[in-house]
Amino acid sequence: MVVLRADKRKKGYSLYLDIYYNGERKTERLKLYVQKDYTKPLKDKNGQLLLDKSGKPKKHRILQEDKTIWELASAMKIEQQNQLNHKGTSFIHQLSEDKNFISYFEEKLASKNNNNSYIYAQKALVNFIGDKLLFSQVTLSFLDKFKTHLLTQPTLQSNTAKIYLERFKIIWDLAGKEGITQKNPFNGFAFPKKMKSEKTYLQLEDVKKIALVQFEKPIQEQIRQAFIFSCFTGIRRSDIIRIKWSDLSEDFRFIKFRQKKSAKEVLTIPLHSTAKKILQNLERRGDNIFHLLTDSTIGAYTKEISKKANLNKPISYHVARHSCATILYEHGVDLYTISKILGHSNIDITKIYTHLREDKKEEAINKIPEIEIVL
Repeated sequence: MVVLRADKRKKGYSLYLDIYYNGERKTERLKLYVQKDYTKPLKDKNGQLLLDKSGKPKKHRILQEDKTIWELASAMKIEQQNQLNHKGTSFIHQLSEDKNFISYFEEKLASKNNNNSYIYAQKALVNFIGDKLLFSQVTLSFLDKFKTHLLTQPTLQSNTAKIYLERFKIIWDLAGKEGITQKNPFNGFAFPKKMKSEKTYLQLEDVKKIALVQFEKPIQEQIRQAFIFSCFTGIRRSDIIRIKWSDLSEDFRFIKFRQKKSAKEVLTIPLHSTAKKILQNLERRGDNIFHLLTDSTIGAYTKEISKKANLNKPISYHVARHSCATILYEHGVDLYTISKILGHSNIDITKIYTHLREDKKEEAINKIPEIEIVL
């Protein structure tokens, strides 16, 4: 909204525009002067508004010597309002130019629960451009250069680069909703194509190896046991750190909780005997079952778990979830049941999580009876 106002000065009334946008205000002096304040309605001696025949407040009659100036100021107000409605005003541009996107990105990490993908995306941006990037500097050309930078990093996969750029856009869209910027540099931007990658998962033999190693530090042991618990329940890391003793049935047969990712329904998971043993062996400290500290701590210790168990493959709690689905599938559990255990809303999602070992495929093929063939 744009409002034409006036304040009294020595040589008359100075005209200016008050520009309001998303709770912010900018004042723009027009350097124009008139003899009276035509922006305010007429009042009587007692301060009461004077109304015309239609009931609207009466306005001052524009003096002949002020007509040209007033018409010019009114035209400037209309022009500024049009810019605000369609293109964004200089006021909006000022907001975006003056704000550091790097700092804004960092401020928004908390609203994303300090998710690693956002943290690493922000760090990648800082590594590329430094700790200062004005909103006005983010253009389609800049995004293309940043994408090229990410894709040429030897330790960064194409899918990871795509995720970083997607996180960039999500934070940028937040700035747009908050009125910090109206431009969209992502118009015409081509994100890297998602490459199909081989999903990492563990076979039951691998899980057995982890089950037989031990660590001296209590936190390492806690992370190892929680990882095995996830392999036999399919519970996500975000839920592993949230589940409580009160979520368990009295006989430890089931655990019931609302998933963080989809809290609409209560998920009920039957507990395998191995999962029960883990729970029965844990010391109760507060309401939560597991106490796993930060994501970085979990990531560091899962690497140690893999190394000590001689797995020669990277593992994570998401790998544990994949492993649970695959182990169930290899032991004859149907996809529908697996989808219910994992809490999937769609069975197509479950298909991504299930893998068949080559020997299982060979075993399946060999179940077909041999037939006679003339060659």
